[in-house]
Amino acid sequence: MSLPISANKKLILIAVSICLLPSLLTLFGADFSSFSAPNADFVQTNVAGVYSSLTTSLYHVMLEWTAVTIASITALASLIHYKENRDVTVPIIGMALLCTSFVDGFYIFTAMQVIGSQSSNVDVIPFNWTVSRIFNASVMLVGAIISYWLFQQQAKYKASLNNWLTMSGISLTFCLASYLTISFTADLNLSSEQIYQDALLTRPLDIIPLIIFSLCGWFFWLWYKKEKSNIKFALMLSIIPAIVTQLHMAFGSSTLFDSHFNIAHGLKIVAYLSILIGIILDLIGKQKEQAAKLAEAHKYIDGITNSVPFLLSYIDHNQVYQFTNANYPKWFGNRAHRFIGNTVQQSIGNNMYRRLEAPINKVLSGEAVSFDSFIVDKHNLRRDVHINYTPDLQDNGEVSGFFVTVEDITESKSNESRLKDLSWRLDFALAAPNIGVWDYNLETQELLWDERMYSLFGLNSSQNVDAYKVWEKAMHPDDIDKVRKELFRCIKVGKDFNVEFRIIWPNKEIHFIEAHAKLFSNEHGRFTRIIGTNTDITAQKTLQIEREQALEKAQESTKLKSEFLASMSHEIRTPMNGVLGMLSLILQSKLEPEQHHYANLAKTSAESLLNIINDILDFSKIEAGKMELELLDFNLRGLIGDFAEAIAERAHSKGLELIVDVTQIEQSMVCGDPGRIRQILTNLVGNAIKFTEQGEVVIRAELTDSKQGYYNLTCSVTDTGIGISEKQQQAIFSSFTQVDASTTRKYGGTGLGLSIVKQLCHLMQGTIEVSSEQGKGSCFTFTIEIAKGEEQAISQPKVDISNSHILIVDDNQTSRQVMAKQLTLWGAKVSQADDATSALQQLSMSPSIQVAFIDMHMSTMDGLELGKKIRQNHQWQSLKLVMMKSMASRGDDQLISNIGFDAYFRKPITIANLQNTLSLMETEPNRNPIAKYRLDTNLTTETNKPTTSKWPEHLRILLVEDNVINQTVAEALLQTMDLTCDIVNNGLEALDALKQAPQDRPYTLLLMDCQMPEMDGYEATRAIRAGQAGDKNAAVAIIALTANAMKGDKDKCIQAGMDDYLTKPIDEAKLEQKIRQWTNQTRSLIDCIE
Repeated sequence: MSLPISANKKLILIAVSICLLPSLLTLFGADFSSFSAPNADFVQTNVAGVYSSLTTSLYHVMLEWTAVTIASITALASLIHYKENRDVTVPIIGMALLCTSFVDGFYIFTAMQVIGSQSSNVDVIPFNWTVSRIFNASVMLVGAIISYWLFQQQAKYKASLNNWLTMSGISLTFCLASYLTISFTADLNLSSEQIYQDALLTRPLDIIPLIIFSLCGWFFWLWYKKEKSNIKFALMLSIIPAIVTQLHMAFGSSTLFDSHFNIAHGLKIVAYLSILIGIILDLIGKQKEQAAKLAEAHKYIDGITNSVPFLLSYIDHNQVYQFTNANYPKWFGNRAHRFIGNTVQQSIGNNMYRRLEAPINKVLSGEAVSFDSFIVDKHNLRRDVHINYTPDLQDNGEVSGFFVTVEDITESKSNESRLKDLSWRLDFALAAPNIGVWDYNLETQELLWDERMYSLFGLNSSQNVDAYKVWEKAMHPDDIDKVRKELFRCIKVGKDFNVEFRIIWPNKEIHFIEAHAKLFSNEHGRFTRIIGTNTDITAQKTLQIEREQALEKAQESTKLKSEFLASMSHEIRTPMNGVLGMLSLILQSKLEPEQHHYANLAKTSAESLLNIINDILDFSKIEAGKMELELLDFNLRGLIGDFAEAIAERAHSKGLELIVDVTQIEQSMVCGDPGRIRQILTNLVGNAIKFTEQGEVVIRAELTDSKQGYYNLTCSVTDTGIGISEKQQQAIFSSFTQVDASTTRKYGGTGLGLSIVKQLCHLMQGTIEVSSEQGKGSCFTFTIEIAKGEEQAISQPKVDISNSHILIVDDNQTSRQVMAKQLTLWGAKVSQADDATSALQQLSMSPSIQVAFIDMHMSTMDGLELGKKIRQNHQWQSLKLVMMKSMASRGDDQLISNIGFDAYFRKPITIANLQNTLSLMETEPNRNPIAKYRLDTNLTTETNKPTTSKWPEHLRILLVEDNVINQTVAEALLQTMDLTCDIVNNGLEALDALKQAPQDRPYTLLLMDCQMPEMDGYEATRAIRAGQAGDKNAAVAIIALTANAMKGDKDKCIQAGMDDYLTKPIDEAKLEQKIRQWTNQTRSLIDCIE
């Protein structure tokens, strides 16, 4: 216990003030000096001088004896402190002070000349003072170091014997040191002056204790920081007067008994007194702390007695209540005041006392009593109770009273009754499913079974058998080790026992048993019993095994089917690469129109076959669980718009209107698998176009918030086609299923498309459903989960159309309404007309119309005629005209321009078409010739191939391919790109070619087939990366060209060391893109090296 920090600060200020006060008083004229000792002649002739000498010596002796007395008392107090606290560090300091008092005593006797000296007092007194102070400072320093070390070693509270040995050893050491110091001083003949009156440092030797006391202060400070207490603070505080004492002596005292001399002696007393006061305060604090702990203990005892859920009381030998706990008022209400100070009979009444009289007499005779009874509580309700009387026996064997506990057992009595009922019900319940109960004693190794356990093991309960031996013998040899290990593990970690095992009946039948058990421990926490049940699960196990075998067969069948489909896909893709490649080359050559038509039909048929192969491949991936989804950031509106434009020609060639509604998509940027979403749309929209002969196909998409970080994408594809009957809708998503046989004959297809769509939706945490009416059309709606993109993009045109008035002229109501909705969202005022006549009326009535979007194909008057009529009217010359034409319309671009249209685009109407058209008319109103947007890039007759940019000079390609046809196709495709290549047939030849390449013209790109004789592409790539083709070729770019398109094939190529991956048949655009990508990277690498 230590003083508060604020009190410590005050004490330090007081100590400093006490130390500085005499010096301050001296400045104001106070004189603390005593008479100096006169010479011998003066003493002989002057009685007053003798008296003065004696007075001065007495004053000095009184100061020193006061210090010695306080040091001795402090040593005694330190021993008392040890007795109370067992802290050996305090008496070590006390013994240091006691030994210091020995040296101080010697100093007094020499000053009084009781002990003779060979030198005069003028030299002896200052020298002995210095020796005494050096000794004092040294032993204090040694004591401080030893105490601090003991504290650091946590050894200050050792056993009493060890403490006494420590104290005795240190005390004897200090005493020996004091003896040696006294002996040294007594025999010393001083020949030099001890005081230099005119010097700054009047007593140089006093610097030594000044330094040592400073070191003591540092150690006491370290000790105090580690463990704050009054004594440690007092030790630290005592250093202040000790240091000031030495300052007075070293720099102030110039003669014996001057002011500085006497002030120093007084401050030494203050230093000793500080330590004594610290010990006394520590002892007082300890007593207060013990008193507080005792009060706290009483508080805890009261809390415990009042917190127990039963009655506690004490009754003396006269049967008078002396104590009751807080539960008495809770149980008895106002009647609780009757107990304390009253006899038992007075408190509980005669009737109750008659029931308790015999047990009371028994406990007063010295015997503990325990029994059940009942009481009536404050609500006049009966409570069943269990009562304990425990005698309070004195040392002489007499009973001074007894302790009473009364426990409410009303609920346990009720539970006991319910338990009997439950036991009967449990027996009945266990008998029904044939469950046996067992009890295993871990201490005696005894196993007890109920009757049903015997029947579970094919035995009769009347047989006198050892249950444990029967259990061991019946256990299947392959299971016994497993069960024992599980049993031991459960006992070791204290977990429940749950295991399945097999047993063999006496008739050799094998049965499956399911065991469950719980561990039970004794009052010491040691597990002593396991109680559990055994259930015969043979029937369930038999059924499970049969199911597992059937599942294994099904999985094996699926695996074989997947492997077959993957193999067939590879085998078909290889020749298809040659077929499609050759047809593409033929179509790029000069052909007669009829030849071009035949070749184009052949390519279309080959592409249809490739689509069927892709469907089968996707289906096999899904069946084998090898379909993986990509996570890419992409623009959802852009994806749907680009898809619609790509498939629009198929719709327009049949005279169908393709409409895209993305007005419910606010944020464009999302994260998901755009390729698989496009695949779903391709299947659904492709089917809609295929099964619709007239009318429209509408794609609607909506994006709504889902869980945090995700959207729900709901997309519907609605057509006006042949429709699907209710019966056919139930099976339409099954594999290899068409609406009916006639549909297959008329429209073709594998029947896999919708099955793949359904599986893809499930992979993306979604669903798909269909609603249809035969003869009226169908609507397929799918909902999938899609993540939010890192960037957000709200679709807005580049120009502000919030004050624009726009007219839409289109005879298709759906198309017109979708377009009007989008323009309205952007802030425009929109008018609509379903034919040319209505459009002209609108223009006449609304001169504010600034832009008119006109559909080209309308029934009564088409868009071209309407455009002519508008341009013939001078009133509408400033009106901007935009033509909306179908993909099927070709060769009329100049006619549209001549009529006076400002712009046109090909349907379907997409966000990009609208934005680009509105932006053009704002930024380039006088552009001529007419600007065209979204031209049909699939029409080779209308699209001029862009000029190939120049290839880098260092580009040199090596084609590694074993198939001659594929070699020809690849070489020809490269030639169309103005590229050439060298060809080798396998990996070994590729290694040789790389080695033999000139230093100044190495190969910079390899197109590597994966499956080749002698050395395949994987092995060849690993060899190249390992430097087997030369260190200069180890980092050459390698692109895989493979017919393998199953899950994991791309990873296999990358793991082998290839840089990229392309599947056969080779797509010319993708091949060129890959070559440019890796050529640019290689060029950057070469530039860095150079």
